[in-house]
Amino acid sequence: MNSRIYTVAELLQRLTDHGQFLSHDDSLSFSKFKSDKRGYVALLYSGTARSFSANFESHIINLMAGCPYTVHLFLHTYTNDNYLQQQLNNSEYANYLSVNSTLAYFEGYTNLDNQRVFFHHAVKANVFEYVPSETLRQIYKDTYDISIKRFPSHPPVPSVYYMWHSQRRSEELRQKYMNETKIVYKWTFRMRHDGVYYTNWWQRAFNVIVYNSSDPTHKNLTHDVADDWGIYRTRLYDMVYEPRILLRNAFYIPFGWSNGGYNDQFAALSSVNANHYFMRILHVDRMLNGSIVHPETSIRLIAQWNNIIVDNISGTMCYDIVRVFPSTPLPTNNRSCQYKGSGQEDCRRLCPKLEEINKKLRNDFIQDPSALKQNVTLNNKQIQSLLFQHISRMNNQTLSISIQSSSFYYFYRYINTKNINDPCLSETWSKDQGNNYESYRFSFVLRSSNSKIITQYNKLLTCGTSVPIIS
Repeated sequence: MNSRIYTVAELLQRLTDHGQFLSHDDSLSFSKFKSDKRGYVALLYSGTARSFSANFESHIINLMAGCPYTVHLFLHTYTNDNYLQQQLNNSEYANYLSVNSTLAYFEGYTNLDNQRVFFHHAVKANVFEYVPSETLRQIYKDTYDISIKRFPSHPPVPSVYYMWHSQRRSEELRQKYMNETKIVYKWTFRMRHDGVYYTNWWQRAFNVIVYNSSDPTHKNLTHDVADDWGIYRTRLYDMVYEPRILLRNAFYIPFGWSNGGYNDQFAALSSVNANHYFMRILHVDRMLNGSIVHPETSIRLIAQWNNIIVDNISGTMCYDIVRVFPSTPLPTNNRSCQYKGSGQEDCRRLCPKLEEINKKLRNDFIQDPSALKQNVTLNNKQIQSLLFQHISRMNNQTLSISIQSSSFYYFYRYINTKNINDPCLSETWSKDQGNNYESYRFSFVLRSSNSKIITQYNKLLTCGTSVPIIS
């Protein structure tokens, strides 16, 4: 039996409202972004789509909206006949269609250049694959049976092969797109649908401070020089970015959850190292000679064979894995979420450091419009002017960015709002993702107001409660 690849077009035909969902058509996505000159990053999603609807907003906030580069998304999701039946009305199978409805509901975001990035521009590949177990066994016949027999109660078991197969397919989509466009990605991220992120990655990758024209080290900085990005300190609008994590021969991987190797749930990688990371399934035979093979030790072995450094200090990330548990078979939105608990170690390590960074940044910003009525004095007149401009924009509920100011303010004006750049995890998961990311505070996240899209999104929620339909 051959695996079945469902294109986005085929998936859309299976949905009630055919015309409302995203498809990949580069002829419609020639919009040029200012960030193109700084470079590109790729977010590679693989695996099952559980919890995606509940977690995706944290991905937008902490990996996309604050990114100085142009973001591309590559998604590969799968199902198999071991657990899920291939019927559209099956509540579990419908979860895999949630990717499309979630992308449609979260239409896009506003980037640091005040340009709207829609997901029909950002998503470069979105593939669903049905892989029966026999097909998986045939694809990896050289190692599959040997692995299962050698470690009957230990990975690699079929679930690990499925996971690695999906990572391989996601990387192949990226490689295909790179060959077609000649784009070389500055960063490539290993993403999970069920990961919720609490740390703004770009706050980890750069030391970001407010631009101050009276500072002699700032005064001569050229604004937004493409060649400087990721190499030298550079000014972008009202902020100064100084790289603290350099692209080098390293896997940047969160601390903890290592299981004798390295955390496999998130990674920031160079383009070349991403290929090593995502294609691990092609080297199972060699791994079997080196140690018991499972996701964490496989990263250790791949790094060792290719002389790659594993940095889980600079590259740590506060996150958690949210698992979906259906309370009843139907309807699909009658579900609950629970933490897996993967990110607690990172959060304890990051809290003191990031709180110190955030406190310093907050001191450079007026946090409340009521401060205008108080006798607020700032030493730097230019910063004071920028702050007042920002408050005026916030009062008008608009975002108007000039050469002097950027949407980075949106990250730090509400820095003390729960879960935004806050490495300290909340104790419980709220079923309604709106309780975690209040829409009225984040105008850089776009959401659909189309009642048909909202209805489809609610129908396919993998976690949480329905959102109201806006008339």
